Amino acid sequence: MKRAEPSFGVGEFLSGARGAYEMILMGFDNGEIEDLKPFLSDEIYETFSEVIEQRAQQGLTIEAQFVGVRELSLVDATFDDTERLAEITVKYVGELTSVVKNAAGEVIEGSPTAVKRQKDVWTYARRMGSDDPNWQLVATRCGNCTRLMVRKVPSSPLVAVNMPAAAKAPAARPLPPASAAFQPFDKATCPASGTFFIPAEQISR
Repeated sequence: MKRAEPSFGVGEFLSGARGAYEMILMGFDNGEIEDLKPFLSDEIYETFSEVIEQRAQQGLTIEAQFVGVRELSLVDATFDDTERLAEITVKYVGELTSVVKNAAGEVIEGSPTAVKRQKDVWTYARRMGSDDPNWQLVATRCGNCTRLMVRKVPSSPLVAVNMPAAAKAPAARPLPPASAAFQPFDKATCPASGTFFIPAEQISR
């Protein structure tokens, strides 16, 4: 990566990734992701939009307060010399409060005062040497387990993608497929975080 872009620095990247975590997570919870589009891959943006729309249709709102990032570490980094495409995976341990309210304003899940800790593993991608300085979120995974939602993204045939833990909704709300690349599936949840996932064996390649 340094060969392709000498100004690149890991420390600077991780500092930006720390801020991006709060920005994206809170934007998703608040249902305000339009301004986040430059920082999300098309697939991630589409997925977030679908969940936000379903949430609105059901009269559900999330009120969340970000407390901070307790831990941040670099998990993996890859670079495609031919495409000059870099991907960096970061593990977060974040702290926040979150409640889900129904259309009547009643709290149906969570607590406004109880700080919960959640783990996420996010992958960012960028074409090194390009004029665009933004890294895009291309994949996320619940850090509490290995269960994944799989979606196609431009940089890879299949990339594991899972909704952030704070993105989950109460009760049994299925997450719909976004494209013809998906076959019907059964919703399931991470036993640790409640995050929705699609078993990989149910994905049509």
